[in-house]
Order: sequence, then structure tokens, then C-alpha cells
Amino acid sequence: RSLVNTHQQSWWFTSVNYYHRDEENDSYLKMYNDHFPHAEKLTGELSQVFSFIDNCGFDKASRAWKKTDLFTLIKEIHTALIINKLTLDPVSVGNNLQDFFNKVAELYKTGKSDEKRVDKFDSDVFQYLKASTKATNDKYARIDRANIIAKIISATVEKPQKKHPKKASAKGAKDSKA
Repeated sequence: RSLVNTHQQSWWFTSVNYYHRDEENDSYLKMYNDHFPHAEKLTGELSQVFSFIDNCGFDKASRAWKKTDLFTLIKEIHTALIINKLTLDPVSVGNNLQDFFNKVAELYKTGKSDEKRVDKFDSDVFQYLKASTKATNDKYARIDRANIIAKIISATVEKPQKKHPKKASAKGAKDSKA
């Protein structure tokens, strides 16, 4: 593949909504096969995303490196870091994701795909496993994986402390009633 095609596919992957299987691939290739105006910008963005993922510290055997999981991870890290401009700690994100991926792998090893028999696992684990092993290119599976990974990523964002409103003094409260 040419470098332009690589940029196109990366741009397509990180910038557009999920769609069913490969329905839109041809239209994007026709549009951007010869020239991709966002190549330089996207190259920088993807460098940030890849660096972040490397800093998450996933081991070589992690689910994070499986194609389906990796594409979802790239898309959702791009959304969090670049589009939503969230401040994320790669170690925290990596730990949370790895814990989740370990649960998915554990469920996969049980061979239990019946929702009624997976009481040990939460529904996100079951739903993610289902979306990453059955009809992985269908729009619903892509969206299910994305929503779960996005939720795990966003759970690592530090939330600002809420300030408690100052209580009005008794004198101030009397003055405001007058």
C-alpha cells in the first residue's frame, strides 16, 4: 500500500462514524486515493496515540494487540486525547484496560457464551467478548466495543472537586428577606 492509502485508512478510522462492515471503504478510497489533505495533521495525531498506547505498558500477550481490539483502542484513544482533549495517564488507562482485557480473556477461556451462565462476569465483559468474537465488523459490534472501551478510558480522568457553596450567615439571610 502507498503511504497515502495508509493515511487515508487511518483518517477514515479515527474521523468518521462507525459503519457496517466495509460499506464505505470504496467511497473513501475514491475520495482520497490520490491525495489526502489531512495526512500531515493525522500523522502527528496518530504518533501521539501510538506513543500513548506504548506508554500504557501492555504486555506482548495482551488482547490490546489483537487486530479487532487494537483498532478499537486506537479509535477511542484518539477520540479521548485528540478530539475530546482529555488529560489521561497512560499507566492508569493501561492498568484499567488490562484488568478488563484479563476478565474478557478469562471469560473466553471458560467457553461460556450463554449470558445466563456468566454471573461471575459483569455485563460489559460479556458484551465486549461477544462484540469482539462474533460479527466483529458489523456496526453494532464496533459500537459496543467502542462504548465499553471509551467508558474504561474516561473512568481514569480525574474529576475536578466540587466546591461546596458557602452557607449564608444568619445575618445575611435576614438581610436578603427584607
